[in-house]
Amino acid sequence: MKNKIIICISLINLCVNAIFAQGGGNIGQSDIITFGPRPIERAKKQSDQPAIVDTVVASPNLNYSFLAVQAQTNFEPEKIEAAKIKVENNLEKLYRFYAKAGIGMYTTPLAELWINDLYNKKGSYGAHFKHFSSQGGIKNLGFNGFSDNEIGLYGKYFFNKNELGAKFDYQRNVIHYYGFKPDSLFNPEKEQIRQRFNIIGAQAYFKTYHPDSLKLNHREVINYYYLTDAYATKEHNISASTRLDKKINNEIYALDASLSYNDFVNTFTFANCLNCFDNPQPGNYQQNFMMAINPTINTGTKKLYVRAGLAAYMDIFNNKSFFHFYPDIEARYRLFNDVFVPYAGINGKKIRNSYRSITDENPFTISSVMLNNTNHKLNIYGGFRGTLSSNISFNTGVSFLKTENSVLFINETVYSVRNKFTVVYENLDILNLSAQIHWQKSEKIKLLLRGDYFTYSTLEEEKAWSLPDFKFTGSFIYDMYDKIIIRADLFVTGSRWFKALPADEGAEPKNSIYMIKLKPFIDLNLGAEYRYTKRISAFINFNNIAAKKYQYWYRFPVQGINILGGLTYAF
Repeated sequence: MKNKIIICISLINLCVNAIFAQGGGNIGQSDIITFGPRPIERAKKQSDQPAIVDTVVASPNLNYSFLAVQAQTNFEPEKIEAAKIKVENNLEKLYRFYAKAGIGMYTTPLAELWINDLYNKKGSYGAHFKHFSSQGGIKNLGFNGFSDNEIGLYGKYFFNKNELGAKFDYQRNVIHYYGFKPDSLFNPEKEQIRQRFNIIGAQAYFKTYHPDSLKLNHREVINYYYLTDAYATKEHNISASTRLDKKINNEIYALDASLSYNDFVNTFTFANCLNCFDNPQPGNYQQNFMMAINPTINTGTKKLYVRAGLAAYMDIFNNKSFFHFYPDIEARYRLFNDVFVPYAGINGKKIRNSYRSITDENPFTISSVMLNNTNHKLNIYGGFRGTLSSNISFNTGVSFLKTENSVLFINETVYSVRNKFTVVYENLDILNLSAQIHWQKSEKIKLLLRGDYFTYSTLEEEKAWSLPDFKFTGSFIYDMYDKIIIRADLFVTGSRWFKALPADEGAEPKNSIYMIKLKPFIDLNLGAEYRYTKRISAFINFNNIAAKKYQYWYRFPVQGINILGGLTYAF
């Protein structure tokens, strides 16, 4: 017990000494040890209110003194040339009438007149008249003169981004079946071998011009013509077509549709009748109705373009119906900023063959021809096009075409002395290689060259009669200071095969028939025009300057060199 008391007294003594030691001189002021909560002094607040002190600063008076001295300066203005003012009308002056007249070898007169409306925001109208004829000049053959006459009227009217137009034309073309050598047995007068085509035609159309591609644009056209010839042949043709297109997002949806009706009555003939056309009688009555519809979608990116569609045709010929379906696909891709554009496609179509289309290609076709439509069953094509520079563009390609009932011409031997042609229809496979280049330097110099090479595969006929194995065309225009204009046109046509008789010179026998191969020919035409003023000019044309009396159609040579000159006048 005594020990416990001693320990307690010792602990109390230590604590008392520690407390009193805080204020001793041996311990620093920063080494203060406290126990318990430390008292916080009361904050001293400033009772003054803030106030704006307005201090006025006196501005000192400043005095400046200037020296009355003037610096000497010299100024010489630069001389400038007087302004030159060129007075020029915004629109070039137009003339209502333009006439062209000339005369050439073989008594070849030419006369043309154009009548046009002047500047008119509401529309325009005009007319065209033409006469061009020749007395022939090809010796040792039947009379070979011809005559082309034409009258055309047109007009169109604009309103509310729409256009309404119509035109009327009349053609009277005369040729002679001169492909024979007159003798004591057959030496007819020119009236007996004359063929005359009269065609009356009309057209009306309506189309829209919406600059907003999101709106529906459309175009409707109605055509009609009536054809007669000197042998009582008649043909009525009426057609209507429409084109609709609309842009939705990045795609353009289009629809092409058409209806056409052809009514043809040929001339009645019978075998071994050389003079039956002297009193022609109506022959076979042929009717044909055709309908076509072709919807397409056009889409792509900045470099890629794709068109995809399906064409459907209904062909009703003499109460027999035929249905055909064709793909319509094309794609092209732009490389190197349009320097190189590869393209490829596949399509097909049905082509109407009318008496007018056949005689437009070969006017020496007999009037008793039978009609049949051509079927392009499959056309596969591809190639490259692009630009080599700002002045040069090109296009080269290859195509394979598979057809039914293609039109071929052969000399007729039943109703004539082979001075007329008839039509045979053949299934052809045609391979075509083509190349084209165009060069243009401003509006002064233009050059266009194109070449085509063909190979043909026939089903029944020995050859693809009358079709050339190659074609080459060239056109050159040079405008010298708008004063002298020079033009050159070159036509090169390859070999063509025709049926022949054993007595024909150069005829080759093959599989019980005879055939003849016509040589290639070159036809070069040169022309020059001198503009005395903007209203008066003189021209001269040299046609077939190689003077080759080649035969495009067998037994029908053409004229040699032909020079034609004349004047033009605007008023």
